[in-house]
Amino acid sequence: MKSAAKPWIVLCVKCIAVLCFIGAFIAFMKLNERTSELHRLRTVGVVSRAVVTDKEVDTIRRQQRKGKSTTSEIRVLTVRHNPKSTIAYADMGTKVQEADLPPPLPEGKDAPIGIMHVGLDLYDQTNIGDVLTVVNTPYRPGGPELYTDIRDFTPDAHYQFMGIFGVLGVVFWLVARRVNKVQAS
Repeated sequence: MKSAAKPWIVLCVKCIAVLCFIGAFIAFMKLNERTSELHRLRTVGVVSRAVVTDKEVDTIRRQQRKGKSTTSEIRVLTVRHNPKSTIAYADMGTKVQEADLPPPLPEGKDAPIGIMHVGLDLYDQTNIGDVLTVVNTPYRPGGPELYTDIRDFTPDAHYQFMGIFGVLGVVFWLVARRVNKVQAS
């Protein structure tokens, strides 16, 4: 290895290692944000029924360099729900069962409308007029979330990304140390 190129190679490999550690930190912060939001919904959230009033697929088009563009679809359900329900999330399953929830608010000008971003599988299964069980807080800026998504949340995907980025960071850092110790020829 040329002695003039070695410092640059070491610097580049260490920069890649630092970027991997930053990726692990970002995955940790996203996990922390999601668990904080779910903790708030679980402690002060209220459960209500919601009726699906509309289904839409929004398309986002991003213009890239050299005239290329990418499009992605966002599946949106518009629901009518009751954010001022008196049934706390903590009471679900113990004091109140899903079958005991009151029906959604009737249609009218005072009925609150919420927007839910959902995955492809739920979007395909849901029809207009279907009733869903949702969790919300009166002061939450976004729309309601599905009760099953909050109940069944596991941080496994975040742990996988943190682990992958962390291991890659350590590997690149060790490679940089090894290259730095190699004698110039």
